[in-house]
Amino acid sequence: PGKRLVPTEIRNRPATLDDAEWELMKRTALAGLDLLSSAAISPLARVVVRSHHERWDGSGYPDGKAGDAIHQFARIAAVADVYDAVTSERPHRRAREPHEGWRIIVDGSGTDFDPEVVAMFKRSVAPYPPGNEIVLEDGRRGVVVSVPEDHLDRPRVRIGWDAAGNEVTPYELDLDQLPSARHQAA
Repeated sequence: PGKRLVPTEIRNRPATLDDAEWELMKRTALAGLDLLSSAAISPLARVVVRSHHERWDGSGYPDGKAGDAIHQFARIAAVADVYDAVTSERPHRRAREPHEGWRIIVDGSGTDFDPEVVAMFKRSVAPYPPGNEIVLEDGRRGVVVSVPEDHLDRPRVRIGWDAAGNEVTPYELDLDQLPSARHQAA
């Protein structure tokens, strides 16, 4: 809620913010907390609003808390907030693919994010959800048709194009049966 208090031209700027603008953005967590001062707002909601920009290694804001000093709900919200920010359309940039948001979260484990929360995220969020186009390491292209619960990063893909980009008779391939298969979104 506090970001509403930041001028639109700063909030939506595609370029890097200067030091003063960044300091203003960092105050949004506390401003949002002030907006939620009503007794009707749960204390847990308030702690999430205040602390969801804190980082596991202490590099976040507004208090520079680290590790278990950050409330568990705020640690969960931090992962959800970043994933949503990366994969949602913004006025100043296009939405990035789910696998890109997934990779940012996974790569931030132990620095930006609580490793236990990231482990749960990896068990709950597929980097390549059904409907996403995917390119295999060998150049074949297809569409994700399903994701096994025990290997969210190894979907079943309906292959429709060969490595040269030629259409083929569609067939399905379970990526968990290809131990060395690497893939990316198309």
